[in-house]
Amino acid sequence: MSPERLKPNKSSHERLLGIALTLLDADTLESLEALSVTWLLFEHLRMLDRERSDGHSAVEFADMLQAHARDILARVRSEVTDDLTVFDKLEPAAEGRFFQWVKGEPHRYTLREQGLTYALGLAVIEELRTAIRNGRDAQEALQTVLEPIAALHQTADATIAALTIACLDQKMPEQISVALLVGFAQLQNPDDALTASVKGLALRRARVFCKACEVLWIAPTPAPNADWLENSLHAIKRHPEVWMEMQPFLDKWLRYWWPDVRVDYKVQHAQSSLDDERRDAEAERDRRINSLNEVEREYLSRLIRQQASPHRLIQLALQFCSGMPLESFASSLACASFSMALTPTPFSPHDELSSLILFNRRDWLATRDQLLAHATRLASPGTSVAGRWAAVTLLRATGTLVDSAKAHKLVLELTKDRDRFTSWRRVESYCATDPCDPDSDRPDNIDDTACKYTQLDVGQLKLFMGMNEHDHFVESALPGLVRFSPEVAVRKHREFLTALPNRRGLPLRQATWAALNDAALIDSALATRLLALSISLSRDHAGVDNESVGHVQQALLLAALPHLSPQEQFAGVEAISDPNRIWLELLRLVKDGSPSQLMDVVRLHDPSDLRVAVPLVLAGRMDNEPFPGFASILPALLASPHTLVRSAALHLAGITGDPEALEAVVASGWTSWAVSPPTYEHIRGSVALIEAARIGMVAAHEILPRIDLLSGATALRRRALRNFGIYIACALTHSEMSSKGIELLTLLQEDTSFVRVQYTLAGLPLEAVALWWSADGVSVNRLRFARLDACSNDQELALEAATAIYTGKAAILKAYVDDRLSSLLPVDLARAITVAGFSNDERLASEVAANFAGDEGLLVTAARSSQYAMERYRWSKHWFNKMLTSSTAEDFWTASVLFLKVVDARFPAEHQDEPVGTEVFNTWWWSVERRLKQRFDRWANKRKKTLFGSKVPDPIYLPQAQ
Repeated sequence: MSPERLKPNKSSHERLLGIALTLLDADTLESLEALSVTWLLFEHLRMLDRERSDGHSAVEFADMLQAHARDILARVRSEVTDDLTVFDKLEPAAEGRFFQWVKGEPHRYTLREQGLTYALGLAVIEELRTAIRNGRDAQEALQTVLEPIAALHQTADATIAALTIACLDQKMPEQISVALLVGFAQLQNPDDALTASVKGLALRRARVFCKACEVLWIAPTPAPNADWLENSLHAIKRHPEVWMEMQPFLDKWLRYWWPDVRVDYKVQHAQSSLDDERRDAEAERDRRINSLNEVEREYLSRLIRQQASPHRLIQLALQFCSGMPLESFASSLACASFSMALTPTPFSPHDELSSLILFNRRDWLATRDQLLAHATRLASPGTSVAGRWAAVTLLRATGTLVDSAKAHKLVLELTKDRDRFTSWRRVESYCATDPCDPDSDRPDNIDDTACKYTQLDVGQLKLFMGMNEHDHFVESALPGLVRFSPEVAVRKHREFLTALPNRRGLPLRQATWAALNDAALIDSALATRLLALSISLSRDHAGVDNESVGHVQQALLLAALPHLSPQEQFAGVEAISDPNRIWLELLRLVKDGSPSQLMDVVRLHDPSDLRVAVPLVLAGRMDNEPFPGFASILPALLASPHTLVRSAALHLAGITGDPEALEAVVASGWTSWAVSPPTYEHIRGSVALIEAARIGMVAAHEILPRIDLLSGATALRRRALRNFGIYIACALTHSEMSSKGIELLTLLQEDTSFVRVQYTLAGLPLEAVALWWSADGVSVNRLRFARLDACSNDQELALEAATAIYTGKAAILKAYVDDRLSSLLPVDLARAITVAGFSNDERLASEVAANFAGDEGLLVTAARSSQYAMERYRWSKHWFNKMLTSSTAEDFWTASVLFLKVVDARFPAEHQDEPVGTEVFNTWWWSVERRLKQRFDRWANKRKKTLFGSKVPDPIYLPQAQ
């Protein structure tokens, strides 16, 4: 409620405050946020009704307000534009909070804003009363009365006011409240500030909200704001009295059934005559129903026949049941399973039904017992296909090994006459065994693939931004060839690289990106040609678009870089068309050269040339070397118009500690306040001046006005406070204030930051890293286990496990697995199995998965998924070691292809330092490292779609949503 909406008459204001507090004390409200202006005025009038001694009741006053509203609406219909809300001769006893005098005209008055809204709300209700009394449609009546109200720009306010009054008045017919809720759901963009108020109304009239939901969700298309009703009921369903009112509706909705749903679906997707399709579909429907035995007809008798699809409403019922006890709904859930099996369509909420049962943590054991009894009856001898499929759904949904085995047996019986199809992937047509598996045998079909690869025209590769059939062939066939016919793959890819300088335009651009992947196969002669091409593009773009030419230059240079001398590398960098956009990756890999060589390159450039920043940046990596003549050219560099040049020069002066260079900085008059907007130059210049003061070259008080003392604080302010708090909390757990650290960690785990801090290329989140880095203990482990429990897909579980590995806490993952394996709930077992597969403990994953062998089901799928993840972890280690010890570029490249097919987030978690191997490995590792992020993203996209190896459920059924 906004206070300024009511005029501050002290005595009446105190009365309104007293009303609000009384409602709060009486548990009528959960919070003052729920108290809207209309709600407060309603209670205000009700209290006045008890206090009046003048014979004017609240009902009479409401009639007077309605009369004013009717007059106003009549004026609108008559197209009156002046004094729409002005009246003569206000009754002396009228309540002043609703009316006010027209200034300067004591015989005229108008309605206050809140009075007008309240009056229109009453008028809407009265119109609905009239419609219902005379047998007219309430929704049509609502639209009719809202038409003139729209001219007053009061549609939303009047609807919400009417809704509030109707829900608060216990004598109000439910039809009116339902009609108003349905009308509210059709409004455009209602004020979010009303959320608490609508929830408060739902708490008062849950039954009405359920009736309105039935109207809205049985409709074929969703209403714009129907989710307001859904969210309100979700928020209050744990109130015992609310749940008691909701249960009959949910029980009924779960038993809704439309026998023609399959007929309708087939007619809509008919390929032949509509009449023929309808006749065939209806005949199929009748055959299904006629084939039911006595047991199934008992379930059929419990279904409630509908005239339109109830699937949206059934789905809503399933969602409302999430997080609540299910035993009392077992019969209705069995009926829902039966109805979906009797009239199957792709649109039935079959997955939601299974998710609800599977993720039930309130009374899983008792519910399972009830569902097993229903499954036994539905699968008894003589039941039809529909009954047995319904039993399969119930058996699969419990999640246990025993029930899944029974379901599998039924499926085999139901599908015994169907053709059996084995899984097939295109890649298997090129290599029948998995080439990434070090133990796999050479397949019979690899020679045919090698022959096709040899005949491939490299001129047809990488021609467009997308992939053509030849590109797809290379992508699919390459892993098998590098494993079993590496000489064929090496020869063809070198042929592709050799032809690259002859390309122009888009084909040149696309081939250049591919060349970076095959950089290890480039020899010195080709590197010289690529350097020449890179330099020439600064003069002739060779058909490459202006936006891309600088990037193509750098990619060509990067691919050739290991074969080039420092002078050749500098020449290539200087030729880049846009020095402002030089890749950091390129600068990191460029050979430094000697300090004197770098200074010679600096002197060759005018300080106004941005290219002079390149040798300065490279020199910044050699902080222990003296740079001859640097101090003499520093003043000119500090006068450069480019902040990048000034920043690099200041950084070099600060880290070398060269007294002459620092003296030049002091004498230059450089000040941080002249740099706008703030950049690294602020910090680097301030550091250089502080270093000069430290060695006594200048007095500290002289540099204070020139440096940015707040540069560090400014950076800190820009970082989200939550992130800083997480760092502090982690540190506190390692001190005598560990309990405070745990409290802070607990609080911050439930929030998010605008600035996201991540570790490693896999993107380990700060909040996870800090928690796993925290001091070990029961309370911290409880938080760690809670994070693992809350993961809603396999990608989140994989990242959490990788975080434990990254922080050296892999042993705690085993403790988690052991703890969850002791649970009776299949979802806990599946989570433990999955975490074991994402750990770095091969023995643990193998032992856990071995206990859940079978043909199908949640736990079997989880075990297979766990084995799949652990196998690829083991394979990635094998191929990484091959790269690490490779003696030729060809061996390195072939191993890298296979490594990049299987490596996941565990690799950077275990290799936090730059890996060092043979000379070949050290030379070409960058060409693999730059593609790790892409590989991790592919894993992420795949694993986000699954949980425990199965399709990821709707989040509402998961623990964190409940």
